[in-house]
Amino acid sequence: MRKTVMAEKGPVPAGPYSHAVVAGDFVFISGQGPVNPETGTMPDGFTDQVRQTFE
Repeated sequence: MRKTVMAEKGPVPAGPYSHAVVAGDFVFISGQGPVNPETGTMPDGFTDQVRQTFE
């Protein structure tokens, strides 16, 4: 079974798609970037960018 996810704090999608799809133990994220919605900035470093994408 799969479930689509729309993040409350995330940006409005530019097209007819969800922020993520949860299928079992997996989370598939598509078209999301590591931009902080409050500041409009992108963190330095891969680890911080991944963390921001999931937030």
